[in-house]
Amino acid sequence: MSIISIQSQVAYGCAGNTIAVPILQRLGATVWPVPTTLLSNTPIYPTVEGGPVKPQRLAALLNGVLERSGAEGIDAVLTGYMASAENARVTAAFIENVKAANPKVIYQCDPVMGDATKGLYVPDEVAQAICEDLVPRADILVPNLFEASFLTHSEVPEPDALARRLSGVTQGIGIVKNIPSAHTITNLASGDQADWTAECPKLDAHFTGTGDAFSAAFLGFFLQDLDGGRALHAATDLVFRLIEEADTLGLTEIDFARLRKWEAVT
Repeated sequence: MSIISIQSQVAYGCAGNTIAVPILQRLGATVWPVPTTLLSNTPIYPTVEGGPVKPQRLAALLNGVLERSGAEGIDAVLTGYMASAENARVTAAFIENVKAANPKVIYQCDPVMGDATKGLYVPDEVAQAICEDLVPRADILVPNLFEASFLTHSEVPEPDALARRLSGVTQGIGIVKNIPSAHTITNLASGDQADWTAECPKLDAHFTGTGDAFSAAFLGFFLQDLDGGRALHAATDLVFRLIEEADTLGLTEIDFARLRKWEAVT
């Protein structure tokens, strides 16, 4: 399976493509990462260098990959953080072209816009572009609870109902990820004919990029056999194991080279 992954990239730490690519590769995918923004590190540190990729450069990178692979050589497109509204529109146009040439391509959208703690953390015009240009083209949507509520205009969200609403928006699979309770983290998914739930223990640990990790893992497992339920459970388990071992080792970032449980992932 071959995947174009369009999202942020950091030189130090794990977020966006920096965490998605190794996960997808371990699951057997050929991955072509295209950055929407290039940063020195994840935002948990006092300083961050770098910035957005200009829309013209993003379009050139995407078209360059397409020239090498051809639309028939692409199985899926994955998107995450968008650095600007124009980058979201460039990405949407690229997806439109690829799917027109190869309707079998699966597009999974992680609409990175905000969370329950910070609220909307991208500019309004970026959120609008994600909602108008990317979400309607998605076959799979993977927001967190805040983003799912934002996309469905639900002021008092019920997570299972949100997943079903998202499924209707995409006419595919809608997922609500990382729903916390006192002792568990729950991921919910809804498709045309089934709903699925996967849970794992809630750990007293936080690592940047785990949402990106879940999104990549779900797509990788889903492409293996196109079963949403199995993909949801496998992705939930994988991310839990990454967090658990990184926390046990006292790491500040998910460092794949130091994670022994990671070696067993296939």
